[in-house]
Amino acid sequence: MKKLSKFQKQIIAIGAVAVLAVALFAAYLIGKPDEKPAVEETPKQVQLNYSFTEGEKTALEGFKGTASFTFKSEKGKGNEKTAPLMALAEDYAALNQGISVSYGKGDADAVLTVNGTEVSLNTEKDIKYYTNLDGVTYAFNARSLINTALFGKDLGVDEKQPFAGFDKDGDILNKGGNINMFSMGTKYTDLKFVQVTNEHGEITFYSEPKTGTPCIMGTEAMMVDSSAAITLMSFAQNPVATGKVENPEELSVYGLDSDENATATILVAIDEDNFRSIRIGKALPDGSGYYALCDDASNKLKPYVYTTNAYASFALMATEDFLSAEYGVKLNELTDVYSAIDNMCITMDGMEIKLKKLSDGEKKELPINYTWKVTDPDRYIHSNKGYALSNFYNVGDMFNALSALKSDDIKVAVPTEEDLAEYGLAQPYRSYTWTVYDVVTCRVYMSRPDTDSNFYLYGVIDYYDEKTDSTYTETLGIGMLPTSAFRNEDQVCYMDFTPLNFIDNKLFTDYVKAVDKISITKDGETHIFRFEKNAEGDITAATLDNGRTDLQSVRRFYVDIIHPVIIGEHEGEVPDGVDLSITLTRGDDETTIDYTRLNSVQVYATVNGQGGYYINYDDLAPILESYQILLDGGIVPR
Repeated sequence: MKKLSKFQKQIIAIGAVAVLAVALFAAYLIGKPDEKPAVEETPKQVQLNYSFTEGEKTALEGFKGTASFTFKSEKGKGNEKTAPLMALAEDYAALNQGISVSYGKGDADAVLTVNGTEVSLNTEKDIKYYTNLDGVTYAFNARSLINTALFGKDLGVDEKQPFAGFDKDGDILNKGGNINMFSMGTKYTDLKFVQVTNEHGEITFYSEPKTGTPCIMGTEAMMVDSSAAITLMSFAQNPVATGKVENPEELSVYGLDSDENATATILVAIDEDNFRSIRIGKALPDGSGYYALCDDASNKLKPYVYTTNAYASFALMATEDFLSAEYGVKLNELTDVYSAIDNMCITMDGMEIKLKKLSDGEKKELPINYTWKVTDPDRYIHSNKGYALSNFYNVGDMFNALSALKSDDIKVAVPTEEDLAEYGLAQPYRSYTWTVYDVVTCRVYMSRPDTDSNFYLYGVIDYYDEKTDSTYTETLGIGMLPTSAFRNEDQVCYMDFTPLNFIDNKLFTDYVKAVDKISITKDGETHIFRFEKNAEGDITAATLDNGRTDLQSVRRFYVDIIHPVIIGEHEGEVPDGVDLSITLTRGDDETTIDYTRLNSVQVYATVNGQGGYYINYDDLAPILESYQILLDGGIVPR
């Protein structure tokens, strides 16, 4: 007997609500009144459950005694063994007035009393009638037993006789006359999962507990084509066969000799102990469907080769065929939780840029409301704080663009390593990772744009469950987009960002009140500005080389000092000498910015000897001008 694998049992655990088992078929017996109608000279035609032989009909017409069938169960409530007997007893009673049927009486399940003599109908060795209720095969040759009791001989009735609503093998027939191979629940949403295996791989379907929306495990971040998924799940829940192959040949002829050789297999489960399987074989010669096998309730393969309709073809489809043409649906929902992101990591050109949220205490030290700090790489960290500030706007724009990614061209839904390599994603041009609430991690990988200006994306979302210490992964698959998708006239796509775009473009950002001393060295001379502060830390006065100077002028000078914007990273030779050096002291922390003019436009700058940036000379000129005014004892204009 088959058992579900550990992984398949984990699939069952995904369902948020328990689904109660439903009876596999409804009451199908037509009750007959206990009291017999008056005998008419011309008997009415009665609807029988069975086809009686002419010999049986003749014997019944000539039966002059009395007989009664007694069932412990109420009418229409027989079990898999007594229900066929109840229907059979009704037929005997319909053909002879001297035979009656009673329900809800006695202690035995089924008893026939003939002229005062009781005959038990429960003896297993006498059971040969074939039926198939709830997937279990029983065989009652009650006809032979009853005929012997009534007429003293079995009348030679020993062939299989189909029970009403069943074929001769005991399979259920639907209203259209087709065969229900089995039935699991009453609708596809009763199922815990449907797992399909075919040449494309393995696909697991389940229903979202609250809405019943079909989902594909691992691709929840993408939209599912509900029509296709529901068709497949409904077929798996109640597979319909159009017929059976009479006197079938070897199973290999139909592609059904093993799961490995089958065109597809379907495993469908309601719970851990209630599951069934279907094996799909070769296509029918006329192309209308496929050959198929299925198992019974004990998970043993039935000995019948079925023919299905075209719905079985949905089991041959790839994951991509069940997805609507939309990429990144789940990521779009993350826009609303931007403030809940704990950290980000951007990888480009072999370099990782790591960002974390600033603490409330760190934010208080900053002149404007920054959100992110850069903790790596070290080359951009120039203070003893252990971090650099990020470019808030660029990081925000990047996140919004990533969370809005959508593609109408999904190449692979669940890619392999070979797929990633094929689309340039094994070693991506860019990758972006962010964590939400410390439990959801989103990763987006981007290929380098190709010669047609298209690029490929691959996304993954990991959900961590602290209770089980396990992670569930959803994929966004590989989608294609043109580079123009995120460009406009005013903004360069974040794809073109260099590492410097994610770093704050200021060389120095502290409040003026955080600074205690400014040392300026130019042309071999050093002059020092100091701030005097009260007990609350507010600046009350300023000095230049220990002499009083205009405080407002020094404040304006400080604005000039922090004004220069980094334009880029210098890639040429490091120039000799320093034209201007500014050291800002905050307690025990010092930041020294050195400037060397490269040409009429550009100035080379370092922070604490690191960086190698360049700025525009137009940003340096106001510093030099204000500095000279202060040295001359003047007032720096607004």
